[in-house]
Amino acid sequence: MNLKISTSSPEETAETAKSLINELTGKTVLLNGNLGAGKTTFVKAFAQASGCREEGSSPTFTLMQRYRGETDILHFDLYRLNHFEELETIGFFETMDEKATKFIEWAEKFKLEDELESFVIIDIKNLGGDKRELLIKE
Repeated sequence: MNLKISTSSPEETAETAKSLINELTGKTVLLNGNLGAGKTTFVKAFAQASGCREEGSSPTFTLMQRYRGETDILHFDLYRLNHFEELETIGFFETMDEKATKFIEWAEKFKLEDELESFVIIDIKNLGGDKRELLIKE
């Protein structure tokens, strides 16, 4: 899967997430983008469309949130971590074996592409204002 999708509002970014339910459910998704790019907006919309009972929020301070639904969603935010070893401390790699959809914000900080066997990368670029470009590659 290689997609390039442009959106012009947070609502369109959310609709994009919802439209990718079948393609992303059960996968590990590495979410890259600057602060405010729309990573959490994407995950929240995906969780809602997946039937999760909890409303998604940024796990910046908790590092990981679990949203329970038909398929659980694990939502990581690695922004506050500085060293690869900290991933071991929080039990990150153990959770990679769970049957869940996993979203990992700030994955690029630790080059997780070298550590994980299978994943989808979503790069969200802020094009100014509410415009975003999502590059999705598997």
